[in-house]
Amino acid sequence: MFKSLASLEIINCPKLERLPDELGNSKALEELRVEGAAIREVPESLSQLALLSTLVLKNCSELEYISSNIFKLKSSIYIEISNCSNLKSFPKIPSCNIDGSTGIERPSSSTLRSENCSSLVSLSSSMCKLKSLSSLQIIDCKKLERLPYELGNLETLKELRVEGAAIREVPESLSQLPLFSRLVLKNCSELEYISSNIFKLKSSIYIEISNCSNLKSFPKIPSCYIDGSTGIERPSSSRLRLEKCSSLVSLSSSLCMLKSLSSLQIIDCKKLERLPESLGQLALLCELKMIKCSSFESLPSSLCMLKYLTSLAIIDCKNFKRLPNELGNLKCLVVLIVKGTAIREVPESLGQLSSIVRLDLSNNNLERTPASLYQLSSIKYLKLFDNNFKHRLLTLSVDLNLVPNVLSEIINDRWRKLSFHVKVGSRVCISLGMKFQSGLGIKVPGLL
Repeated sequence: MFKSLASLEIINCPKLERLPDELGNSKALEELRVEGAAIREVPESLSQLALLSTLVLKNCSELEYISSNIFKLKSSIYIEISNCSNLKSFPKIPSCNIDGSTGIERPSSSTLRSENCSSLVSLSSSMCKLKSLSSLQIIDCKKLERLPYELGNLETLKELRVEGAAIREVPESLSQLPLFSRLVLKNCSELEYISSNIFKLKSSIYIEISNCSNLKSFPKIPSCYIDGSTGIERPSSSRLRLEKCSSLVSLSSSLCMLKSLSSLQIIDCKKLERLPESLGQLALLCELKMIKCSSFESLPSSLCMLKYLTSLAIIDCKNFKRLPNELGNLKCLVVLIVKGTAIREVPESLGQLSSIVRLDLSNNNLERTPASLYQLSSIKYLKLFDNNFKHRLLTLSVDLNLVPNVLSEIINDRWRKLSFHVKVGSRVCISLGMKFQSGLGIKVPGLL
């Protein structure tokens, strides 16, 4: 073999049935990519390749076996096994020696991706001896029903992504992973249970659960101890995204024990009617988004206790009817978007939101704007399209606090402009007289 060969790619050679055993003599080999071949196994001699960092096996429908010797590699490695329909199980890593070791040298950081392996039914628990694995991705392996409980032994695992598998639960042992920061579960229609132990993680974490139609409730966080603690170490900042979980009807109030949660996004969860009353306990929450949640009706009043909330969006929630009267207490709020809802009025306390830069109240059932709207001294983007304003003539005065001539356009949407006046100076005041059929919008560049 070529001892200086750094990359070997074999693409669409459907009659190739075997790779040479001598492949391990190519000491400079860094990448091996085999796609669309008839190979049944990968040579054990690959374990001798000290520089191998990428192994990609795609569309090898006859592939049945991958030697466990691959895990003796000393370099960091990215392994991708995709559309290998005959591969039924992941290779078993050798049993431990008497001293507890496996005799396997650990690379510094490795990634394993298995995609569209339609016969894959299990991952060997021995794979969890790979202490260096940083990312595990399992995509469209529809027969895979279980993740190994021993996942918690993967001490350097940072990311777990499972999409299109038949798993019913996520192992509790994930809570043992000190560096774990990203959990993505998508299109897992059999998923019923996520252990509350996930919240024992000490690192910052992003959790996304999407299109898991059998998940009916979010995990309950353990009850407080007598001293008021939960025994859960708080990460510095965490994010939670729930999307297209069609059976999700509730979020446990214990969610609000996650004091570190900075972003909560709930999208297209059509049966979810409300958020926990104790939402105001999420002291570090900066962002809340509710999008296409057709049963969602109102926000808990405790929301207005959130001192650091900067962005609030309620979008296309057709049954949403009311904003809390205490809305004006959100002194740090910069972006407020409430559109595509059933609200008829906005609280007068809106005028107390001195930090608001972007306000979008379009496509609602608003009959009037609050008199306090003119008090919004920091606003740069205002949108009031498609409402049911009853006043035939409205004069809106907004102090934009901008440099002269920065206003780029007045947006017409089925209404006729009657008057427009800009008084320039250190403070810009815009007076608009409009005959309304549906609404008014003002746009300023750079803030769309």
